[in-house]
This record gives sequence, C-alpha cells and structure tokens, in this order.
Amino acid sequence: MSRSLCIQLVAGFYFCGGVSFILQASVTFSVSLWASRVIDHFYCDSYQIEKISCSNPFVNIMISLSLAAFIILLTIVVIVISYMYIVTTVLKIPFSEGRKKVFSICSSHLVIVSLLYGSVFFVCLIPSSNLELHTVVSVCYISTSMLNPLIYSLRNKDVQQALRKIL
Repeated sequence: MSRSLCIQLVAGFYFCGGVSFILQASVTFSVSLWASRVIDHFYCDSYQIEKISCSNPFVNIMISLSLAAFIILLTIVVIVISYMYIVTTVLKIPFSEGRKKVFSICSSHLVIVSLLYGSVFFVCLIPSSNLELHTVVSVCYISTSMLNPLIYSLRNKDVQQALRKIL
C-alpha cells in the first residue's frame, strides 16, 4: 500500500468518524427528556437516552441505525479486502513455518475482530428487548478493546517465559 493511499484511508475514516459523532451528538442533544434523568445502564448509550426521552425517537433511531450499518459494513469490507491481500501474500511464502506463524497471528486478530464486531452488531443494530442480555453484550463490546493488549502480549515469547516462571 502506498503512503498516500494509507494517508487517504486514515483521513477518510477520521472524517467519517467525525461526521458520525456530530450527527449523533446533535440528534441526541436535541431530544426532550422526562423529569427523571437516571439512565439504567453503566455507560451512556443512545438507546438509554431514547428510553427516557419524551420526543419521538424515530429520527434518532434511523440516523443511529444508518450510521451504524454504514460504518460497520465499510470497516468489515476494508478488513476482508486486507485479509484477502494478506492470504494471497502469505501463500507465496515458500516456508510452511513462516506461513504458520503469520496465520497464527492473523487468527488471533480475527478472534478479536469477531468479538468486537459481533458485539457491536448486536448492540447497534438489534433492538434490545432483554436489558440484561444487552448489558452483557455491552460489557463484551467495551472489554474487547481492553483485552486486546493482553491477548497480543501473551503471544510474546518473553511474556510467556515470565508467566511460566511465575506459575
């Protein structure tokens, strides 16, 4: 990938993220709330604000769903295309040990991506009828990014040797 294409991709994703934030924030802050402003959740989700809103949430829901679908689908397409390039490049490696190592790294990345996108898909695109289930999935959504450094550091041989000494 050329440097200019990489810069364009990063700038494009930052631009889309900024537009998404501005749209969602402006729609969220324009709702009228009931007297009770207690959110029954451990983080401020737009669904929880819609529950305590006395305005019609149809526009908010449509904007949120449209943005979520667009962002999720766009990033999944980029990830799939990237992995297609990775697989074609890895298959050209003449040594099976090198291929095994690359596929091992890619598999751990795919597990993290699957956990993140599975929970994001559930939280953003499926209406929550069961609040407890929605909360559990939200914990997965939030904790996936926190577990990411742990999972990748456990793949480091120095970290593995230090853990073996401790255990």
